[in-house]
Amino acid sequence: MDISERFRSSESRKDLRFIASLSRGWEAMALSMGQNSSRFLLLAQERFQRSSRLATNRISRLLGMAYAHLCRGMAISNNFMRDFDSKNHSNASKALAISGNHFLEAGFTASYEQTRAIRLFLDAQLQLSKIIQEEDSQKRSLHLHNARTFLREAARAFSRAHQTKSSKDAFNLIDKIDKESAPSSNLSKLSSVRSSPFGAIAFPPQLAGEETPPNPQHSQAPMSKLA
Repeated sequence: MDISERFRSSESRKDLRFIASLSRGWEAMALSMGQNSSRFLLLAQERFQRSSRLATNRISRLLGMAYAHLCRGMAISNNFMRDFDSKNHSNASKALAISGNHFLEAGFTASYEQTRAIRLFLDAQLQLSKIIQEEDSQKRSLHLHNARTFLREAARAFSRAHQTKSSKDAFNLIDKIDKESAPSSNLSKLSSVRSSPFGAIAFPPQLAGEETPPNPQHSQAPMSKLA
């Protein structure tokens, strides 16, 4: 049976629509990374929500939902990085946690690690924001310790997700924190080491063979994973 005959069936056409919708979601995510725009993240969220509705099986549905929640979490994270409002941090963390659970349930471990790394990175930024506001030296030290811990865990999770650049960025941020938090430094300078983790992230993450997400350029690949 040739390809044209194969995709005449209703089920195969649904698979193609799902893959196309997923691809459009990834495209919007890429645009959001390049332009640092939450608008494209919200557009991507809508496209992934459509993907989950077009899904023909449970794993495909979970994948669409996972990316939809990831985009929502990243959009709220952008708001948090602007105002450091703890409510935005809480809402972003919840969305990212839901996303990670969906990835894990669907068997996409690299995407789960990537989402977990973003959440940890966000936790580190919250700790840094508290340092600037804190007058008690012991509490500042605790926030610094927590920030370093979250960043180390984020770097390791990025590495497991095959996001080498993001992993190095997290370790570099630890070095900057160490430099700016030295006894001779002004802690107010720590505000300058805040940064977003999104610029160097690739979606979907590069994989090491243990999982195969839908690839719109290779239509047969997702059929074995998502059947």
